[in-house]
Amino acid sequence: MKFANRVVSYCALMKLVLVWIGRTRDSRLQALENDFLERLRRFGGVETRVVKESTRREPSVARADERDRVEEKIPAASVLVALDEAGTQYSSREFAEFLERLSISGKRGITFVIGGAHGLGPEFTDRADYVISLSRMTWTHEMARVLLLEQLYRAFNITRGYPYHK
Repeated sequence: MKFANRVVSYCALMKLVLVWIGRTRDSRLQALENDFLERLRRFGGVETRVVKESTRREPSVARADERDRVEEKIPAASVLVALDEAGTQYSSREFAEFLERLSISGKRGITFVIGGAHGLGPEFTDRADYVISLSRMTWTHEMARVLLLEQLYRAFNITRGYPYHK
């Protein structure tokens, strides 16, 4: 493929950081997360950073509480990508190309942030470099983690020309 050689440098220079709120409680989804994280590590550095869920009931207060903790987990020299239902949607191939463009951005890594039960809120998404959506459908934040991990794995396979995408 046309950009297969550049992805090797991407994997060597760019680190993926995945920040999400709350631990995955469903053991089946946790097993899928672990499987895709293990697969992704073959392509380069990937790290998850879990932020404690807010105990506040009011959504705006809970988001603000979680936002402060999320901010602490974001590396300074990283491209910030927030996941939100109102974000840009990509096909799998378009997402692979998006990651390829980010790989040559001069930043040290890409940080993907998935909100908790109340989402991230506009205060956070307005600050993000990019806001993407996995679908117009609503997913639990635990399912969104698995979907993002699978799409990251698929994107790396696409850029390398591996047959997983078929």
